[in-house]
Formats: sequence, C-alpha cells, structure tokens
Amino acid sequence: MQPIPLPGPIAALVRGLRWERDTVGRSFAGVYRLSDGKNTYYLKCGDEADGLAGECRNLRWLRGRLPVPEVLAWAAEGGMEYMLLSEAGGRMLCDASYLRRPELAVSALASGLRMLRAVDISGCPLKNGLDEKLEAAAGSTRTIGRRCRTATIRPGICSASCGVPGPRKNPCSPTATIACRMYLQKARK
Repeated sequence: MQPIPLPGPIAALVRGLRWERDTVGRSFAGVYRLSDGKNTYYLKCGDEADGLAGECRNLRWLRGRLPVPEVLAWAAEGGMEYMLLSEAGGRMLCDASYLRRPELAVSALASGLRMLRAVDISGCPLKNGLDEKLEAAAGSTRTIGRRCRTATIRPGICSASCGVPGPRKNPCSPTATIACRMYLQKARK
C-alpha cells in the first residue's frame, strides 16, 4: 500500500511494492524502504528545502566513482521532491557485527576514507565550499522553524541551535547547527 501521493512517473515505478518507513539516519526527508521480495529500493520524499535535488545531482556525479546507490528516478511536484534509489551494498556501521567487533568498523571506515581520497575531483560539479555553506545556512535557518516547533526565528537565526536565548526541547540537526553558527560568524564580521 502506498502511504503517500507520488508524481505519476515514480508512482508507476513503485506500484505493487511493499512499503516500510525507514527511520535510520538523520535525513529531514521522509525515507521509505520499498521491496518486491527480491529487490529493495529506497524512496526519499521532502520539500524543496530538504535538498533532494542537490543530493540527486551529487549521487549521479559520484556514480561510477564510489559505490553509491543509483538514482532510478527523480521528480518534483507541488513543492515536493522525490528520489527513487537502488539499494546500496554493504552493511551500516550500526550493524550488530560491527558493534560486536569495533575493529571491523574501524577497518571499514578506513577503507571508505581511502576510497574517498582516491576520487579524482577534477571536473567535479559539486560545490561545498564556505560560500555555498553560508548560502545554504541562510536558507536552512529560514526553514528550521517549520521543523523545530520550539525554535524562535529571527532573520537568519534559529534560537534552538545557534546560542541565541530560547527553548531547546527539539534541537536542530548537527548540519543545521553548523549552518547557523557559520551564518552568525559571517553576520558578526
């Protein structure tokens, strides 16, 4: 059963699949594990502020350079974005085998870092420098208030994550916290 409305092209691709909400991770987007019993896919859904368009672009560029999931479909409709992904191989670091033997987790992390460092970034279209982070921070601080109901928003500042006095019952994600701090640093200069 499909629990959310989807754009036509993606709806057609996932018709008949079994849906399960994926709660592992820190994505602001909704993540669903879809399966037909033989193959597994992941569907990410979120509003434009969740950054799925950028994530889609990044995954497409990284495909063939790193073992990332394949973007099978992407669509935007009504202010929402949808990305259908193949399942990525491997095990998560929270897997019981890694928890029982932390040295295996360290080895897997080291291997992953070596793979990342080996990627040739010449011609890389991904922009992740300070200017891009500051621009993203300005956008993030405008949307955090919708996500964190206890936050008090002032222009460019979310009180739940940047140190401005205010409630802290639902702190923002670590990424949003960094974005707010970067925004404040630039604003103070």
